[in-house]
This record gives sequence, structure tokens and C-alpha cells, in this order.
Amino acid sequence: MKRQLIGLVRKCGLGPLADKFRYYFLLQKTSNPRRLFRKKNPHAVLPPDYFLYETFGLSYTSYYEGGEETARWLIQYFKRYVSLENEKILDWGCGLLG
Repeated sequence: MKRQLIGLVRKCGLGPLADKFRYYFLLQKTSNPRRLFRKKNPHAVLPPDYFLYETFGLSYTSYYEGGEETARWLIQYFKRYVSLENEKILDWGCGLLG
């Protein structure tokens, strides 16, 4: 049933409208967890909500903790090959600063 509905939405050219509706629905549904995250992490820099919707389903916590985990993994990986003391690492993320 779900596949048929998705197929009908696509056939009618309503994909962008359906996506926008889902975004606003999730924006409302996740407002409390996002607000609590901001309260606990006031200095966290996050990309715009729509970018997080497309990649992390508007989960600030998944984005932030996943990024920290990846950063720790990268540091441990590169430490085996080079000294990272006084080195800067370029972030290849979305490039947005607040």
C-alpha cells in the first residue's frame, strides 16, 4: 500500500510538495528534543534544519554525537601515521558556520 501511494505521488508530480509536508511535520514532531538539545548545548553549531532533515531526520543529537564519534575515530586513525600535535584538521562537512 505504501509503495502504491509513493508511486501515485511521484506519478502526479507531487514529490516536492510531499517532501515539504513531511519536513514541516517532522519539524513539529521533533520540536521538544531539538529545544532540549539547544538548551544543553547552547554553543553547538548546527547546519540549517532542512539539511538535517535530509540527512539525520532533524535529530540534533544524532548529528552532533555522530560527528564527535567520527572526529574521535579520525584522530585515532591519523595518530598512527602522523603527529597531530599543533596541527589543524579541515572539516569537509557542509561548511556552514552558525
